[in-house]
Amino acid sequence: MLALPEDMLTDEVEVADAGPYKIARGAPSSADMATLRGMLAEARQPMVIVGGGGWSREACADMTAFAVANGLPVTTAFRNQDLIDNRHPNFVGDLGIGVNPPLGKRLKDSDLILAVGPRLGEATTGGYTLFDLPVPAQPLVHVHASAEELGRVYQTVLPINSGMANFAAAARAMKPVDGSRWKANLEGARADYLKNIEPNEQPGAVNVTEIVAWLNKRLPDDAILTNGAGNYAAFLHRFFQYRGFKSQLAPTSGAMGYGVPASVAAKIAAPDRMVVSFAGQRHVRHHPHASGARVPDARARHRAQEPRLRRLCARLRRPRRDGRQDGRLRRRFRARGGGGQARHHPSQDRSRGSHLAHHPEQAARAVAGAAEAQLMIC
Repeated sequence: MLALPEDMLTDEVEVADAGPYKIARGAPSSADMATLRGMLAEARQPMVIVGGGGWSREACADMTAFAVANGLPVTTAFRNQDLIDNRHPNFVGDLGIGVNPPLGKRLKDSDLILAVGPRLGEATTGGYTLFDLPVPAQPLVHVHASAEELGRVYQTVLPINSGMANFAAAARAMKPVDGSRWKANLEGARADYLKNIEPNEQPGAVNVTEIVAWLNKRLPDDAILTNGAGNYAAFLHRFFQYRGFKSQLAPTSGAMGYGVPASVAAKIAAPDRMVVSFAGQRHVRHHPHASGARVPDARARHRAQEPRLRRLCARLRRPRRDGRQDGRLRRRFRARGGGGQARHHPSQDRSRGSHLAHHPEQAARAVAGAAEAQLMIC
């Protein structure tokens, strides 16, 4: 939302026209690239993370060529999956909601992390659990267009202040190292990724994994997919293979309702391309004792699950003088309604990270019981 002072809506002024804004981007020095090459030459299990803004189609092509020349496994930051063709043999998965556990382990076990563009925030790092704070156990090379971002969260061995296009071009021009030492790691990581995107069984009448897999096989290569914030998007991010640059429009800031307006804007900007908007339609719940039976009302579901919740509900509705006691009752209510275990939301414990991020199967089951998928294709 944009808020303007009232006088700006009524005053008439004359000003000189300005030209379009020009973005200044840094470039890596020859010393930076020499140091990076030396670190790669000594590594045994390096990993590349690409993400952030400032990319172009040419820069993506340069980074892919760099990865191929050096045999490097490439993963993408949260909702930046379109920076590399997910069908490419060097792509090994994405970071974010429901990260594949084998991929997370490989990142933790790696001996060199090359992060090109991402901010390495909470979503990309699994709630800051993938890497130690403030100094990662793995040597970290961080490339970012903003100098203020380098070292802000993680201390790096080699910080490089550069725009994406400039760094990608320099990386492509760099003399390759022998990547045969980590070939097995690349092939294993790729196999883990392909296994992770296979459709699986889900509770309820609608299996969203099969829907996304169907779209994955049939959508044209230049299709644009959009989604908003919400755990339902984990289905799309996990099971769909983005083809390339500007095929994914999704908020990294947690903006709700982003998908539909993004799809409209995408269709206006690229009228010849197919646009698919993926959104959560409505909340549904499954009766705990009847397969396939839905109880839309949450309180009815809780009462069906355990009669004692009636009394808890009544007590919660009464005015209470003791706010702490009221809070305990509400926590008991949520815990009992979740089958005896409190639902853990990532925002409630940032130090431990997202529960769903480390358990993608549980994330899929939770999402399947919470929302139906709605597709808008134009």
